[in-house]
Amino acid sequence: MDIKEFLKSKVFIKHSLIAISSFILLIIISLQILRWYTFHGESEALPSFTGWTPEKAAAFCDENQFKLIIVDSVYVKGFLPGVIVDQSPDSGFHVKKNRTIYLTINAQEAEKIAMPNLVDLSLRQAKSTLEHRGLILGSIDYKPDMAIGIVLKQNLNGEILSPGMLIPKGSIIDLTVGSGLSDEKAPVPSLQGLSLNMANDLVSSQYLRIGLVFYDDEITFT
Repeated sequence: MDIKEFLKSKVFIKHSLIAISSFILLIIISLQILRWYTFHGESEALPSFTGWTPEKAAAFCDENQFKLIIVDSVYVKGFLPGVIVDQSPDSGFHVKKNRTIYLTINAQEAEKIAMPNLVDLSLRQAKSTLEHRGLILGSIDYKPDMAIGIVLKQNLNGEILSPGMLIPKGSIIDLTVGSGLSDEKAPVPSLQGLSLNMANDLVSSQYLRIGLVFYDDEITFT
């Protein structure tokens, strides 16, 4: 029997059909296994865990067959100690079963940092140093002194701070700054159209300070 007759024979056609059917069946089985392994089409939208306790989040993850890992703790003012303040993936993200959810919880207290030495620095340098250390510039009290625009004291809640003292990160630091010894008067700069922060910076540069701030609720912006 030559090749042409063999290709037309019932034996060849039969075995060819069996081979093709087996190949198609193998593909279908492989796809079903892959679908089962990856939970194709089965996902859950994550809620916002912010403000939840880790126990509540763990109960949710157990119910939905997710894994849970607490990876970090930071201090966020306004949240109770131990509650969740961040998550990955974010809320609303669709996650499949057996995937891991990473959480960050709120620390018991703010991180402590060493108070930098701002005395003898210019007001601009002191402000930059505070921002770099994660501290906040509070009120500025000007005192007659020959060191114009130079920091004389650094205070926290009325207490004079020595360099190196451990204080909570994010603390508000008040400064006493020299205003000069003369009774020279300075012109009041125009503050109209400026934000409060910009106005404070401009006034401070003139060795002045803003007193009471009144907010007008009737002003609207379009």
